[in-house]
Amino acid sequence: MNKKIFGLVFAICLMISGGVFSQNVNAAENMKDEIEANLVGTLSKPGDSVAISIKQAYENKYVKYVSSTDDTVIVYTDSSKIRPDMYIYDKDGNYVRKCIGNINDPMKTGSEYNIGTLVKVKKGSTYYFECGMEGEITDNYNIKVAKVPEGYDYGCGVWVYERNTNTGYETSHALDLENYKNVGLTYDKKTKVFTLNNYKGNNGFYIYGYPDILSDEPVVEIKVVGENIIKSSCINEGIIKIDAPVKITGNGTLTFDDYKDASDSESYQYRDGIYSTYDLTIDGPVINFDYDYSNTIMEVFGKLTLQNGKININGGKGGVYIGIYATTMEINGGEINSNRETFYGILSARLFKMNGGTINAVVKCTEKTNTPNNNCYRAVFYGSDIVINDGVIIVQYEDTDIDKDKIDFENPILAGKSATINDGNIFIVIPDNLKELLPKDIVGTYGTNTEKPIIKISKNVNIVTGSSRDIIKIPKKEAEVKPEGQVVVTKFAVKNLKYKVLKAGTKDGKNIGEVSVVGVKKKTVKKISVGAFVTYDGVKYRVVSIGNKAFSKLKKLKKVTIGKNVRSIGAKAFYADKKLTKIIIKSKKLKNVGKNAIKKTSKKLVITVPKKNKKSYAKKFRKAGNKKVVVK
Repeated sequence: MNKKIFGLVFAICLMISGGVFSQNVNAAENMKDEIEANLVGTLSKPGDSVAISIKQAYENKYVKYVSSTDDTVIVYTDSSKIRPDMYIYDKDGNYVRKCIGNINDPMKTGSEYNIGTLVKVKKGSTYYFECGMEGEITDNYNIKVAKVPEGYDYGCGVWVYERNTNTGYETSHALDLENYKNVGLTYDKKTKVFTLNNYKGNNGFYIYGYPDILSDEPVVEIKVVGENIIKSSCINEGIIKIDAPVKITGNGTLTFDDYKDASDSESYQYRDGIYSTYDLTIDGPVINFDYDYSNTIMEVFGKLTLQNGKININGGKGGVYIGIYATTMEINGGEINSNRETFYGILSARLFKMNGGTINAVVKCTEKTNTPNNNCYRAVFYGSDIVINDGVIIVQYEDTDIDKDKIDFENPILAGKSATINDGNIFIVIPDNLKELLPKDIVGTYGTNTEKPIIKISKNVNIVTGSSRDIIKIPKKEAEVKPEGQVVVTKFAVKNLKYKVLKAGTKDGKNIGEVSVVGVKKKTVKKISVGAFVTYDGVKYRVVSIGNKAFSKLKKLKKVTIGKNVRSIGAKAFYADKKLTKIIIKSKKLKNVGKNAIKKTSKKLVITVPKKNKKSYAKKFRKAGNKKVVVK
């Protein structure tokens, strides 16, 4: 099947079925517990091997990989009869991708069925390989680790699609600096940076990398400088096709437009602006999708991360099935703006996470025959699992002349398995004449799963509905005027501690920010030291509190030191830390210790405090869940 058609069918099946792609891949669902319960072995260094029996292949068992090196290695199979399958998950049990078999028999086992993947990750990184086979399973095999063979070619590069006006695009050749540098295209083979600098043309581009690679970081950078315009017509897969982990950077603009007026929608229907088979990060540029007719604007069969910049899905002739599809989508900053008719939602992913940034979506009434009344206002998000921790979401419904009794309305957010909204701002702008049609719940469900999806919406979420964009007013804590140079960050991590920003600061040091410690990165920590200050991205922050459940259920935690600026300790901050025997508090400003902050801690717990605060602090801690605590 054509890869582009397969991608479209896959994405639509995801929405219809609740996100289950196959028996082997359980969407973006966190599968850590299931994986750990079905481990059959561990790989770490070249020479390691784990045997997979026929029975284990049938049962889809897992092999753990813990890297012992920063060097690139190959993880491969040695079957003699039939092609093995390998699905890859990260350390938390989230699906990454399938090992698609671009490297056939990498270690010359004699069987073309064997597959492998290059692994280029940092020492200590952990991944899981799910083991199976295609078709009838008739063979035992091993999963092995080896050094990359000497002379093995796993370089990266850029190919240019030259336009042929009669046949569309033809793959022509690797980008030649001498031919293209004068029109704004360069590629540095040493740094692996492909630069578009005020390029205006009708070429397509193919970014290729290692044939099949698992990597912690991007291996190719696309840098966007100045104003760039790529005009295209019919092209299968992407105008920019990416077969490597890539990061798009720069402060310029990249616009995808039509080569000529689109009059035949059929000839345009398989066109993506960007099509990637690996992880893709966008950090900086403005990307405009202005062309007519397309099934999907952008497809990423990996993780799509928006750190900064803008993605603008602008209106054009003909609707699109999906605005942006990704296996996993994470928005940490920047903006996504959509003003395009979509038949199956603007954003679709197995796992959708939003930690910041803005989504501004204009939703139009779409004529579609698979809805009871043939016309429908579609959802903005479709996701098997959706997590929103912060950010701004604006959903504006466009008015229509269609009779109300012929219109269906989907919830703004549709979840197949779960939706958790912890914080942020959601604004629904809808004409008065359509309000009665709008579902009462922000989040709805889809699919045919027997288990009802789990929906959790915190009271911290600011949800406002009205008929005018005048309702879009961010609460003061996020809308206050920032001093020049102030860095707007909501959450970050330094070393092993996670922080939430309570007050922003500036890089010039004139304004010191404030943060709360909200958790740890590694649950196996034995000692924790909360400093008086922490610095992130050049900004200094005062550490003023320890959040609710920040250090709860840390089975190995024995000692905690708390800095001089902490004013409060949240509820259950140290709950069930059974080995915790020592807390040192340097702060003389502690005003509050939350309920059950030290409940189920060690009976030998000793808390050392400043002498002048001993009496008042002792009173606070003895009400916090451990009556045997000693405060001295």
